[in-house]
Amino acid sequence: VLVSGFAGIFEVLGDRLDIVNWYGTPRADEAAQWHRNGKKIWNYGAPQAGGEDPEIYRRNFGVYLWQRNYDGVSDYCYADPFAPSFHRGFNFVYPTVDDVIDTLPWEAFREALDDIRYASTLTQAIREARTSGNPEAVSIALEAEAFLDRTDTTSCDLDWLRLQMIRYTLRLAEAR
Repeated sequence: VLVSGFAGIFEVLGDRLDIVNWYGTPRADEAAQWHRNGKKIWNYGAPQAGGEDPEIYRRNFGVYLWQRNYDGVSDYCYADPFAPSFHRGFNFVYPTVDDVIDTLPWEAFREALDDIRYASTLTQAIREARTSGNPEAVSIALEAEAFLDRTDTTSCDLDWLRLQMIRYTLRLAEAR
C-alpha cells in the first residue's frame, strides 16, 4: 500500500503502509524511521513538476535524494490529464493530440536518475573493494566513500560530481 504523506504520517499509518511518498524536502531521519520498520520511502513535490528550472529537478531528485537514503521518487506529474492543453500545469512535458513535447526539466529529472545509477554503481564497487583484501582497492574505496559522504549535493556542480563518481568507479575496477 502506497500513499503520499508528510510529517506525522508515520505515527498514524506507519504500520499500515508499505511505501510512503514523502512530500517536500527529503529528510534522512524520516527515511531511517521508515526503514527501521521494514518500509520504503519515496519523494515527491520537491518541487512539483511544471517549473522551468531544470537544475532543481536534477539536483533534488538525484544524488541529494540518494544521500538521504530514499528508495524512489514519484513526482506529479509526467503529463497531467487535468491541465488544460494550453497550460502546462504540473506537467513535465507539454501534451499534444497524439504525443508530448519534451522539456528541459523532464530531461533533468532523467539525468537525476542517471546520477543515482552512477552513485549506486560506485557504492557497489566500494563494497566489493572493501571486502577484496586488496590494500590498494580498500584505500581507494575509503577515499571514494569519504568523497560521497562529504560532497554537498545542494551546491556542487552536478556534472563534476558525476565525473568524480565515474573516476572512482574506474579506479576501483583497475585496482581489482
